[in-house]
Amino acid sequence: MQVTTADPPNASRNRAAATTPNQRRRTEERQKPRFLPRASSGVLPGGPRWHASANKQARWRASANKMSANRQEAHLRLIEGLAGIALLLTSAAVAQPPSLIAEDAWVRATPGADSAAAYLTLRNVTSSPVTVTSVESPIAAHAMIHETSTQGGLSRMRAREALTIAPRSTVRFAPGGLHVMLHDLKQPLTVGEQVPLIITLSGGSTLQVTAAVRPLGSE
Repeated sequence: MQVTTADPPNASRNRAAATTPNQRRRTEERQKPRFLPRASSGVLPGGPRWHASANKQARWRASANKMSANRQEAHLRLIEGLAGIALLLTSAAVAQPPSLIAEDAWVRATPGADSAAAYLTLRNVTSSPVTVTSVESPIAAHAMIHETSTQGGLSRMRAREALTIAPRSTVRFAPGGLHVMLHDLKQPLTVGEQVPLIITLSGGSTLQVTAAVRPLGSE
């Protein structure tokens, strides 16, 4: 036999009465959603923690700006140091005395010819050999050192690819011997004109020379 029990008629009313107004209010407050404005970091704006965080960020930005300024200053000092070194090296190169000195440079004028011969004296003032590798001039298509020699009554001329001058020695270019042959002149030469010559040495340095044009019969 199944026995069914039922609450007394006043049980539900008694339970409702057992809940006081204060309990119901607290229950309702717990159930209400709370929406409080908070900073993106979870710190309430305007609060002590918010001010502390803002001060920390300000100090971090100031430190970052100081580090950036220090890096820029160090970079500028590095550039100034490199520029000073380059200036010293350039000054040393400029102050270095020339190893080869050119004197008495001149060109013999040959009317109606498209070539001419240049003569000069080269002095090696160092204790090491100096080698001339090439000569050029802006007034000629090309130039080369030649040497004239006489054998068996015949005059012969041969090109010199390079000319080495011994230490503390002097080599003279003169008619009937060494000379610089200027080929395919770009303009006729006139007496008194100044002809530029560029002498290149084995080390890569160059020597700028100016040769005066003299009459055909000059020696």
